[in-house]
Amino acid sequence: MKYLLVVLVVVVVLWLLWRPKPGQAAGRGRTGTGRTRPAEMVACAHCDLRLPRADALFDPQGRPYCGDAHRRSGPR
Repeated sequence: MKYLLVVLVVVVVLWLLWRPKPGQAAGRGRTGTGRTRPAEMVACAHCDLRLPRADALFDPQGRPYCGDAHRRSGPR
């Protein structure tokens, strides 16, 4: 009976050591999966603040701005 308890403890310890960590992907062998590309950054034409292209506001000439007030003010 004591050997069964020892085997059970060893199995639990091994399972705790080899289980995937919370932030770790389940497929360790795969490379590049689940990675996103960095967002393209643009500079505000008024204040030169860097922001992602998706968050920028553009004027009719295609210049990026960080907000509506700077877009209305125009470039420096």
